[in-house]
Amino acid sequence: MWSLFYGAVGITFLWRSFIVIPLADLIVFACIGIILMFFEWIVVAHQAQKTAASEVMGTCGVLLVAPYLYAALNGGIEWAAILLWFLLALHFVLGVLYVRIRIRSTRDDILLPDFSAKLWFALPTIVFAAVSLGIILVIYVSGLISTAIVFAFFLGLPRLFVGFQMLGQKFVIKRLGWSEVAHSVLFAIILGWSGL
Repeated sequence: MWSLFYGAVGITFLWRSFIVIPLADLIVFACIGIILMFFEWIVVAHQAQKTAASEVMGTCGVLLVAPYLYAALNGGIEWAAILLWFLLALHFVLGVLYVRIRIRSTRDDILLPDFSAKLWFALPTIVFAAVSLGIILVIYVSGLISTAIVFAFFLGLPRLFVGFQMLGQKFVIKRLGWSEVAHSVLFAIILGWSGL
């Protein structure tokens, strides 16, 4: 249902795209969006409930709005638009994985009695976080992003450490949701303020 709503909004504002963004860039956006949507539909069609893969693909698809907006404001796709999408994807995919492990850890069939059990349970998310931070540092050393963006990524570390300690404990899902929203808004503000 939401896909239809977003599609209608997109079609409504499509005229602006044709005026400002070159056709080649529009084709790139369309192809990426179609590929992500296609793979998400395949994953969802074969699963009774959403999987991490479908949520990650959906997140990356929704985040195409950022480089699209950048292209609309600047007259086309530039490396900064792709970098913006990549940074947002790293941040929000990590958020998706973090929320998933927090929720999954409270299931009755999952036992996390000690540190090593929690570590093995959260290992994919921990590895993704470490790789993401490594990529951010490499991009920073290359001079492509400012110190503020590195700071924005490192702001997420305390929530990961606290969340890791709380794995297996019951929690209020709304509180986790609102804390993720607040963290994402802060990240977006820092990212926007830094100007890449």
